[in-house]
Amino acid sequence: MSTKPRGSTSVERLQAENDFLRRGGIAEEVGKSIRVLLICAAAVAITYLLGHAIESLSGKETDANIIVSLLGKIEISVVLSWVVGAAGVVYGRSQMKLRKATIERLHGRIKSLEEGIDPGRTTSKLTKSGDTNPGDT
Repeated sequence: MSTKPRGSTSVERLQAENDFLRRGGIAEEVGKSIRVLLICAAAVAITYLLGHAIESLSGKETDANIIVSLLGKIEISVVLSWVVGAAGVVYGRSQMKLRKATIERLHGRIKSLEEGIDPGRTTSKLTKSGDTNPGDT
């Protein structure tokens, strides 16, 4: 018979699990730190390389002057309004798709609940996605 008190194996098991989780947490934090360092190093490298590219073009007549002059003529407010408008359209379409998918997913459940309340209920003849029936137009 063992001299260990009853339940000591579960205590040992909990301590081992705790140690394992602690080591996993340390490894996760080290991984996050390495990721941040890599992102910062990439930002520094990009800045350094862009600086050298601009330095090599300085004082020379190139096609870059044409591009810079074209970009200089574009008003930032016009570009910003186009970006915001396009983002609004993309957001609206994604919300429409999400709404239709949700309606279609819940259609059967809602129909069965409504029929449970009123078995003689008539249908609105909407499609499963909630659109107007094509025959109604």
